[in-house]
Amino acid sequence: MAKMTMGDLKRIEEIARLQLEERENEEILRDLEEILKHFERISELPDEKEMYYVYEKESEKRPDSVEVRGNEDEILSGFARKQDRFEKVPKNLRIA
Repeated sequence: MAKMTMGDLKRIEEIARLQLEERENEEILRDLEEILKHFERISELPDEKEMYYVYEKESEKRPDSVEVRGNEDEILSGFARKQDRFEKVPKNLRIA
């Protein structure tokens, strides 16, 4: 059985930018472990027959059109940090 550790929860907390209290950590850890148990039960089901549905109808295509929605300089002036014509945002994910 996969088990959530406090380290896993701290990593989720960091990525989601949460600030949880110790009692909340314990509750959420229990909840996540319950969710993992349900996924394990699902993975134990026999997968003899794939289940999927095919519809003959194609999606309706919309016409592509360019729509200018404001002055570029005005939009760029609203960015707190920018590089060339792009907004610069802080990294929020690390690759472990």
